[in-house]
Amino acid sequence: MSPVHMPNLSAGRRLQSSRAFTLVELLVVIAIIATLIGLLLPAVQSAREAARRCKCQNNVAQLGLALHSYEFAYEAFPPGVTGDPGPIRNLAEGKHVGWIIRLLPFMEENALYHRFTPEDGVYAASNAKWRDTGITVLECPSSSASSFYQPNGDPRVAVSSYVGCHHDVEAPIDADNHGMLFLDSRVRFSDILDGSSHTLLISEKRGSEGDLGWV
Repeated sequence: MSPVHMPNLSAGRRLQSSRAFTLVELLVVIAIIATLIGLLLPAVQSAREAARRCKCQNNVAQLGLALHSYEFAYEAFPPGVTGDPGPIRNLAEGKHVGWIIRLLPFMEENALYHRFTPEDGVYAASNAKWRDTGITVLECPSSSASSFYQPNGDPRVAVSSYVGCHHDVEAPIDADNHGMLFLDSRVRFSDILDGSSHTLLISEKRGSEGDLGWV
């Protein structure tokens, strides 16, 4: 006598239970995912900004190290600007040979430094390619300003997120300023009577459309 096979009711129930999500369940899952994204996104943005801020601080430290190395080599900090009579205003005119140019050899930018012709001035055609070169250490990732600026048809220049202190008030750069990096300045560590840790030398700045570049 052949055995009688009974239907497997439990397997049938398992097959019936393996169904797709209902619309309500799908909406619940989407809501949970959206909530998690809403909670995690600010944390991710905060971490990114912290990384950008760290990079900006590291840039300042590298510039400070370059300035210290320059002072050790030449027994004075670089002049804020040379090549023009004062007062020097924020205009794309004159030679504008600034302090960062002299720091290039101390920032591993020797090739860029030797391509510059100082007697021609920053805005001369002979220095166009040089003037248009951006330098990573001079750009803060948090800055909202453009990496390049070309005011009213003037020569295009690569901008910087950092500036030197030339005076204790807002004023054009001149030879009688009271800061550290002014016109034809030659400030030594021994000239800093308040102590170097209490004296502003360079700073990060907010980018603007009126920037004339790192030169």
